[in-house]
Amino acid sequence: MKLARIRFLIPLMLLFVLTSCAQKESGWVGTYKSVLPCVNCEGLETTITLKEDTTFLLKINPLGLDVTIPDTTGRMIWTETNKFFTLNIESMVSKHFEVAGDTLFNLDLYEKRVTGPDAHKFAFKKQ
Repeated sequence: MKLARIRFLIPLMLLFVLTSCAQKESGWVGTYKSVLPCVNCEGLETTITLKEDTTFLLKINPLGLDVTIPDTTGRMIWTETNKFFTLNIESMVSKHFEVAGDTLFNLDLYEKRVTGPDAHKFAFKKQ
């Protein structure tokens, strides 16, 4: 009887440990802002709100234009390291991000940080 109880408890404990380890730290939860470069406007004032349930809200306001872009919602897809994620949006060209403290870095098409004189424009600061 004792052996049967142990056989039952071991998989249960293993499941508990694995699910505990899989949970992401929630320090990334919050609202981040940046003004992205824009070819035909003064900039794209962009706000991303990340929620603990891995959903997001994306707001984009083209500065200097009388245009309204509808808000976008969706899910974040995390990598195994819980440091990088992708926004599940088909219409967005660069939708890969890196979490680094209180900053989100919008990554380039090769999923690397943007470099050069405008690199700071691709860094979203937590509000």
